[in-house]
Amino acid sequence: MRMDLREIINEATSRLTASRIENAQVEAEWIVAHVLSKDRSLLYATPPHEITPSEHDCIDKLVRR
Repeated sequence: MRMDLREIINEATSRLTASRIENAQVEAEWIVAHVLSKDRSLLYATPPHEITPSEHDCIDKLVRR
């Protein structure tokens, strides 16, 4: 299933919040930025990005850590 950038950040934020991670949204943004090789400040400033299955898997693995 393909997701857009906002969906994957929201999903990661929810999972991190459920794990009681402080600043869950910021942490989710850092994880997504790392996987996409983008600066965190540019995540929302660039055109919409559709997350590929391999990017989704990588983000999922990092969030589970």
